Amino acid sequence: MRSRGWHPGLFLKITLFVSGLFLVFIFTAKHWHSSNHPNIVSSNHEEYIVYSAYLRDKLAEDSPRRLLVIRSATTLPEDPTLDFRKSLNWTSAAFRRQLANIESETVSDMYARNTTSETLTRKFDSDLDYQLLTESQSPSIFYRSEAYTGWRRFYTQFPNSSGIYHFSSPGFNRDQTQALFFVGHAYGSLGGQWGYAVMEKKDGKWKLIIDLMLMGS
Repeated sequence: MRSRGWHPGLFLKITLFVSGLFLVFIFTAKHWHSSNHPNIVSSNHEEYIVYSAYLRDKLAEDSPRRLLVIRSATTLPEDPTLDFRKSLNWTSAAFRRQLANIESETVSDMYARNTTSETLTRKFDSDLDYQLLTESQSPSIFYRSEAYTGWRRFYTQFPNSSGIYHFSSPGFNRDQTQALFFVGHAYGSLGGQWGYAVMEKKDGKWKLIIDLMLMGS
């Protein structure tokens, strides 16, 4: 009568079978995520190309060039007057005609990518002179309600700067030829501009198509 003791060969077969099932599950999960969320998966690198193209376009207006200070945390504005969808109700007819060319999936992707804040890193184009302002640095410069003295501290720490740029994560259409994102440029206690940028990719290069300012002083 054969013993019913432990069989190492059987254990090895079971282990290999379970491992195979696990690998199939991981591959299937990754394939499902990338096929159902193609923009979020594939645009992490592209967003820095978009940001860099936008900043290079804006820098063309500066002579001489100034240091760029970029807030490291991406976010959409909480102010409802700066909400992109709501702004369509009161922007001029000329702007609405231009914005009509924005694909709905580009707008939806922007909102989807900004449900949480993203931390930007030093992946902007190397020819740009920039510094990232982290969330841990900000309180040491802008604290209490001293806006004026806060900006004095800022320009002491970042001389030759043009202020602080704020970005949201950009939304893309499916073929990555259109991008939409919030951009704010604050440069004083009462100075700044806030709105949205629309970029299009033509011949492999991103170009600023619409620079929609919703609030400025």
